[in-house]
Amino acid sequence: MTLNTLKVDQTDRNELVKSYGFVEQLSSNENFLQEYLELATRICETEMAYISLLDDEKQYILSQHKSALQTIDVQDSICQFTIKNDCILVIENAGNHELTKCLPQVNKENGIKFYAGCPLVNKNNIKIGAVCVMDKQEKVLSRNQIDTLGVLGRQIMTTLDNQRNLIKLIKRINTNFKPAACADLSCLQGELAHLQDEVIAQNRLITNQKASLENANKDLVNFANMVAHDVRAPLRTISGFIRLHEQELLKNSKPYREEYLNFVKEATSNLDNLTVGLLEYAKSGIDSIKREKLNLSEILASVKLNLTEDILNLKAEIIIPEDRFFINGERVQLIQLFQNLIGNGLKYQNGIKTPRVTIQAREVGNRLRISVIDNGIGISADNLKTIFEPFRRLHSSQEYSGSGIGLTTCKKIVNSLGAELEVASEVGIGSVFSFNLPT
Repeated sequence: MTLNTLKVDQTDRNELVKSYGFVEQLSSNENFLQEYLELATRICETEMAYISLLDDEKQYILSQHKSALQTIDVQDSICQFTIKNDCILVIENAGNHELTKCLPQVNKENGIKFYAGCPLVNKNNIKIGAVCVMDKQEKVLSRNQIDTLGVLGRQIMTTLDNQRNLIKLIKRINTNFKPAACADLSCLQGELAHLQDEVIAQNRLITNQKASLENANKDLVNFANMVAHDVRAPLRTISGFIRLHEQELLKNSKPYREEYLNFVKEATSNLDNLTVGLLEYAKSGIDSIKREKLNLSEILASVKLNLTEDILNLKAEIIIPEDRFFINGERVQLIQLFQNLIGNGLKYQNGIKTPRVTIQAREVGNRLRISVIDNGIGISADNLKTIFEPFRRLHSSQEYSGSGIGLTTCKKIVNSLGAELEVASEVGIGSVFSFNLPT
């Protein structure tokens, strides 16, 4: 005999019973539900009590004072009849009862004479098993004993449902969890609390990773803007000299001006070096770029070449130190640094006076104190605190072009060399950007 006829809404009884933890030896705790079984025997004044869950083929039995979970074939089980009833099944003489007289546990020597079983009905109104009492002597239960056994059965079912819900919740968090790892509600609650702590920690890690990703994306945008900003100057120089050469050709004055072509070649070489350097920076990061001893005059000469178009158009004056100074740094970074500072000095002018940018240098210990001085429009005291913020613009694009990334790049480069970028300015007079670079 099987229990296929007991399926409700096509319930898979095997999976249902397993979900309560019995099959996986959750009852390995010797105290698991024992207080209920002890109470059942006292209420009914019987020799033994047990809790059973039944699937389609097996009955799983948790007996009083026996920690090991026992199983028997469902066809040999008295409880198979209990869960077909809507009320408590009481059999006062099992040997003479038509349902039980043929069962092995009744017919054996000192077999069961008395049995009473209360169906365990879960919250979905499915009978999953029974709480039972039995004795080797015939007995009669009072109405009060029967009713109290029913109350006890409902309490046991509530405990089992709570246990099942905890198991399901824990498995949602940890799919590898085995109910046998915990033997009672307290253990399950502790496991759930532990997993909840882990979930909180994982959420915190994900939040941090998300923030790191957002910062990385922001750095990528900043890098793209920096590249666009810094390569435009040499491109303008190349374009300017090609235009001058075209004008000479149109005038038929000379087949070509070798001077212009040399400028184009040098500017192209500078652009190539800048591009390679920026790609290295993108791959490895600013902190891992190789440094070397560089001639300050050569760095400034490259910057002047990159800015030739602006210098010629503005008839600007760039004054560089006559003495030879050396800096310990990375060529592309230093070209970026001076190109941005000198370029800003040329750009932020009122158009009245001739633009002039002076680069001063003096040795201070093992550092080179450098100042980039311009005679531009200057910066107000209120704005000095914000000029290094990314994309911070003090003027509209109609007044002065730019992306607002130049000074941010300068500060980052100076900081990577272990220095601070300082600024002093007076509106209408000009600005001084100073920093100490390693030699």
